[in-house]
Amino acid sequence: MNGAAVYGSRPFDCWGDEHVLYTRKDGRIYVTLIDWNGEDITLAPLSSNAPSVGKVRKVRLLGDRKARFRFKQTPEGLVIKVRRLGKTDSGIKDETLAAGFKVLEISHTKGWFNDDDPGVSTIGWDRVCNLGQGDFNNDLYVTSTEGDVWETSFKGRKVAVLAPTGPEYGTMRIILDGMDCGAVNLQNGANLSHQQKVFSYRCKKRGDHRIQIVCYSGRAAIDALVIK
Repeated sequence: MNGAAVYGSRPFDCWGDEHVLYTRKDGRIYVTLIDWNGEDITLAPLSSNAPSVGKVRKVRLLGDRKARFRFKQTPEGLVIKVRRLGKTDSGIKDETLAAGFKVLEISHTKGWFNDDDPGVSTIGWDRVCNLGQGDFNNDLYVTSTEGDVWETSFKGRKVAVLAPTGPEYGTMRIILDGMDCGAVNLQNGANLSHQQKVFSYRCKKRGDHRIQIVCYSGRAAIDALVIK
C-alpha cells in the first residue's frame, strides 16, 4: 500500500525524525507518518521557501481514496488539516501494524528530474550532498575532469538543464540525441547562484530522447532537468 514511498525512491533534502520520514519519487514527495492519529500537522521541510519544493498542488493519503485534506503552505511549513479519513484499502493482513504507518503523497510544481534519479549514468562525476547552498534536493553531481559524461534518457518534448553558476565553474557541452548543442558557460556572474537554467531545448518530436552533459573545461555541475 505504501510501496511508492519505498521502492525505487530516493532521499529527500532531509531524512526526518522518529515521527516523520521523507523520500521522493517521480517528482513527488512522500511523507511517512509514524503512529499518526489524524491530528493536524505542520511539515517544516515543505515550507513555501524550501529550495526543493514548489507550490503544493495536492495532498493524498496512500491507501485511502476517501481521505480529504485542507493545506496551506507557509514560510514555517506545510500546514495540513484533516477534513475526512476513510477506511484503509482492503488486503492488509496486519491492520494493527499498518495503522502505525501512514504515507502522504505530496504533488508540487517542482516535480523535476534530479541529478541522481533512477536511470542516470555517470562516468567520473562525484555526487556531493548537504552543501546547504540552495541546490535542488540539496545535492549536485560535479567533476573537474574533461570528458566526464553525465547522461540519462527522458520522455517529453522540452528539456532544460539546471546548474549552479559562478566564478568557480567552467564550461560543459550538451549532446541531445547525438547532436552537439554547443558549450554552456557556467561562469556567468560574479557570485555563486543556484538552480539556474543554463540550457533549454525543444525537440522536434515528443517521445524518447537522450541527453549527455560532458565536462568541457574547468569545473562542471548538474543539478536537475526540467522535462515537459
